[in-house]
Amino acid sequence: MVDDILDFSKLRNKGLTLHKKVLDLSVLVDVVISLIKPLIGDKKIILENRLANEFPGVIADEDRLLQVLYNLIGNAVKFTDQGYVRIEAKIAENNLGIYIQDTGIGIPEEKLSEIFEAFQQVDGHLERHHGGTGLGLSISKQLIELHGGVLTVESTLGAGSIFCFTLPYTKDLPKPEVTRSADLMRNAVQLINIERNHLMEMNDVIESEKQGAHILVVDDDALNRKVLTNYLSFRDYRVSEAGSGEEAIAIVEKANDVDLVLLDIMMPRLSGYETCKRLRMAYPTHELPIIFLTARNQTNDMVMGFDVGGNDYLTKPIEKEELLARVATHLQLLDASRHLDKKVAERTQELHKTNEGLRLAQQRLHDAYLKIEEASLTDHLTGLHNRRFLTKSIISDIALVDRSYQDGLQSHKTPMAIADQDIVFAVLDVDLFKDINDTYGHAAGDKLLEQLSRLLEKNLRDSDYVIRWGGEEFLIVFRLCSRDSVSEMVERIRQSVAQYSFDIGNGRMIHRSCSIGFAAYPFYPHQPAALTWEQVVDTADRALYIAKRSGRNCWVNISFTGDLHQTPINPAVQQNLPVLFALNQLHISSSVNRDLLVVDAKIHD
Repeated sequence: MVDDILDFSKLRNKGLTLHKKVLDLSVLVDVVISLIKPLIGDKKIILENRLANEFPGVIADEDRLLQVLYNLIGNAVKFTDQGYVRIEAKIAENNLGIYIQDTGIGIPEEKLSEIFEAFQQVDGHLERHHGGTGLGLSISKQLIELHGGVLTVESTLGAGSIFCFTLPYTKDLPKPEVTRSADLMRNAVQLINIERNHLMEMNDVIESEKQGAHILVVDDDALNRKVLTNYLSFRDYRVSEAGSGEEAIAIVEKANDVDLVLLDIMMPRLSGYETCKRLRMAYPTHELPIIFLTARNQTNDMVMGFDVGGNDYLTKPIEKEELLARVATHLQLLDASRHLDKKVAERTQELHKTNEGLRLAQQRLHDAYLKIEEASLTDHLTGLHNRRFLTKSIISDIALVDRSYQDGLQSHKTPMAIADQDIVFAVLDVDLFKDINDTYGHAAGDKLLEQLSRLLEKNLRDSDYVIRWGGEEFLIVFRLCSRDSVSEMVERIRQSVAQYSFDIGNGRMIHRSCSIGFAAYPFYPHQPAALTWEQVVDTADRALYIAKRSGRNCWVNISFTGDLHQTPINPAVQQNLPVLFALNQLHISSSVNRDLLVVDAKIHD
């Protein structure tokens, strides 16, 4: 097929040159018969070479004559199911007539004048019993005419055909030279048979070892299938072949692992279109890509291919690189489709098999993205969220609180009437934690922090969360709560920590208390934007410092006094907190007696 395509182009452009010499025709026929025998398959056909060895030599280009013989004998085999294909020769006055006779289906009389045109069908239907003629007869006719001969055909429908071509011959070739040529050709035939058997064995081994996609090549022409298989061998594909539509369907159903089908349209018995329609009854386009391969390149042919379920369309002659590129593209799309189907099925089953497939798949993909992000949002020691998580997640909460307060103020509600819309930040520090590291080692300190993390989570509401703030400090975020109720939750946490026995390894159990400072956002309810949430966290940290200075194992809260007319200040950066408290510009509450509180200007312990 490849030689035919190349020669077809050269003949059209008058670029083919013959290299004539005297040849032994009988030996050439033996060579071609040896090459074609594998194409017979299960057919009950006898190939007969009736040329006598003493036939005179013919004058021809050896490669082109082999090509003509291969095309004519190959066509005879293709159109014959049983009987014989016989090659004979007769000497005429100035030339030698070579006859290829078969007992095949014959050719309708109205087709005899068209049979030497490229890609003709014998019976004129897509769904025919035998294949088309391809380029073979057209090329053969032109090659014989280039040699100075003619190619003709006689046929009876249902009884068979006789193709005859003539060539110049010579009686002057010395017998020893003919004999040497015959011996060389016969040796070549033996080598071809040996090499074919070896290649078939090697191909079975290679195909069994390949791990790539499984591609089914469907074409009634065995040579076409081999060309496509050779092209595909440049990739790690497993290739199967089928010579008809029925065989292709059977292979797909039995193997159950075919990934892509290369499908010829003009095939025996069942056309490529009908084969595709039957495959589509069980395998939709996203599950089994089908690429049509054909010499029919009219627009309506392409449209029909897509209408019956084809994924793509390639016109013969097929370029290797284009074929490989299109196959690779459809396999990539198939892989993506298979993974998507699998993920959608898994997600749908996990979410009680609801009917919201697409929405759930998108949500699960979003969840998967969040899981990927989780590593960067989590403290590796305690498993708690880290500062980066707070920065990303607090924005929406702050926006919700701001909107609630702004709406309340616009409707003339008092700030205190906007209940359960506060965010309270509490900074917790383990008392005398450094002593643990110094006395028992850092591993003991890590164990305590891990256990403390679980204890804190246990004492929080589902809506609240804990941040590993750094070292032995934790930031507790109470979401959408009432600031007046937080002191009870903080006190419960303080007591739980003080009463807990921490296992620091080697059978050692210790107790540790904690100090807590907290403040609410918005700090000034009547002016929600006066302090940012970061400034409120700093204020809570300032309250923690007061708790530690006041004897530890306690909590301290710094809050707004309730005077709507005062000018907002930032307690976290104020150096005269005692004065501000005395002037009633700020309020401080604590789990210890107010007289025991140590409120001074020093910020760092």
